[in-house]
Amino acid sequence: MKDAAFTPPCAQTLDRHGAASRCLLRLRENLGQPGMSDAEFLRRYADSHPQWATHPGELDVAALGKLACEIGVAGNMTVTTDYAETLAAHRLGQAVIVAMDCAPLPQAQHGAARPHRMVLEHMDEDGFVVWCPFESGASDLLPRADRIWWQRWQASACIFHPRQPAAV
Repeated sequence: MKDAAFTPPCAQTLDRHGAASRCLLRLRENLGQPGMSDAEFLRRYADSHPQWATHPGELDVAALGKLACEIGVAGNMTVTTDYAETLAAHRLGQAVIVAMDCAPLPQAQHGAARPHRMVLEHMDEDGFVVWCPFESGASDLLPRADRIWWQRWQASACIFHPRQPAAV
């Protein structure tokens, strides 16, 4: 007899729901820390994120900032939609995760929101380049986007500020 209530456990991967988590792992590696598998990351931090039982690696903005501090990526985080503020932080060498509620495609989009989280790799007055993790498990640098797309995509930046050294 088949149990209709049985649902298989979620795969231990960040592919479908964990773009923000995968971005944090990339930032962690950019700081010279050793790589961590999806399964290890999920195992290590799952107790603080009960939603990972069904949405592995999913993080809202508050959880993203908190986890960034826990894994040593930042001392704190601020969020802005301002391009100039994001550019200034990027030029200071601060890590940035770019959040969008639509796909980063250079065309008008309609329909349901489809959140994307990406690491800012390069930015100047005229445009920006992001590293994007895909649901397939692959990732790539996306083609340079002109500055106008920051506003059109309603992008926001999660800016990670370094830990301050302890006072002596």
